[in-house]
Amino acid sequence: MRRAALFIFLNKHGFNGLWRVNSKGKFNVPLEIPKTKPSAASSIQLFSAMLRHVTILNADFETEVKTARRGDFIYFDPPYHPLSKTAKFTAYNRTGFPLTDQVRLAGVFTRLSKKGVLVMLSNSKVQEIEHLYEGNTIETVAATRCINCKGNERSGSSEIIVTNYDFNKTALQRNFFRFSSFVYDRIRSFHGRYRSIDPYAASFPVSRTDTAPCPPQTRHRFPFFF
Repeated sequence: MRRAALFIFLNKHGFNGLWRVNSKGKFNVPLEIPKTKPSAASSIQLFSAMLRHVTILNADFETEVKTARRGDFIYFDPPYHPLSKTAKFTAYNRTGFPLTDQVRLAGVFTRLSKKGVLVMLSNSKVQEIEHLYEGNTIETVAATRCINCKGNERSGSSEIIVTNYDFNKTALQRNFFRFSSFVYDRIRSFHGRYRSIDPYAASFPVSRTDTAPCPPQTRHRFPFFF
């Protein structure tokens, strides 16, 4: 309980709600004093209710999905591959999530597809990632970055959604802010088991609201799935 409380404190008092560590694995985000007193009580209560019948596992994604079977649905939300050599933040821990891990994840995606598992994945729209998922359905969606030292300079960019099945393009409306609701509705339509694997669970609390708030749907990305 104490560790969870300390994590929330760091999230609410760290620059832009960012989680980052140095080469020694130590938290190294600069202090940012909130303009208003942060309150996470309502969100915690909401998530608690939503997770009441959910099992959360802390394991390597390649190991965890071995039990998946035909008809299951799996959503992967890895650390997004850097858009450039200088924009290379994946430092949620000391090892990061290099291209070798992206390749390993793509291999898992392929093996699951061969088993008849329905798979969805999101990532940066960069050539390296698109090449890994050639032969699958790839859709480009708009996204707004919520982490920037200057709130008024947060700009849009493109991301991709990869699936091993076809889906209704109009439902997505090419708008990333509708994506969480879209995924939730799609998952509810499946009669088999479903799960979401976040290869870096630490990416979940990164987004937060400050001087240039994200739309409510994206403040906590995909809170329904773990």
